[in-house]
Amino acid sequence: MQMIALTHALFGLLLALLFDVNPIIVMIFSLVPDIEFILPTFHRGPLHSPLLLAPFILFSYFYEKRFGLAILIGLVSHLFLDFLTPQGLPIFYPFSKFYLSLHFTWNTNALNWFIIVLCVVLIARKARTQLYY
Repeated sequence: MQMIALTHALFGLLLALLFDVNPIIVMIFSLVPDIEFILPTFHRGPLHSPLLLAPFILFSYFYEKRFGLAILIGLVSHLFLDFLTPQGLPIFYPFSKFYLSLHFTWNTNALNWFIIVLCVVLIARKARTQLYY
């Protein structure tokens, strides 16, 4: 089992609210690495490599800082969640096919639900506090 799109999107939304950046951009880019499913590659390949994503993130950040920060948060949030799973990330792809993982849990399904519930609670709490101020 892997992280699901809902988990990535909600975690991205939570981070967008915390860092006060555009939530739509963050949520879109929190899902971008998983488009490898429709590309003729393999899952957790080039788009899951911090080494290959770094130039794109730097370019977008220097092009427009707020936009670049939103992209950075979206992509890094995705990689962070996938890093918690047993499958891990290809840290040095394409130079190495070595996958690094925190092996946080073997039960990725439970981790998905924990993150989803946590994000919903924290997003609701953030929205509630913004209503009062």
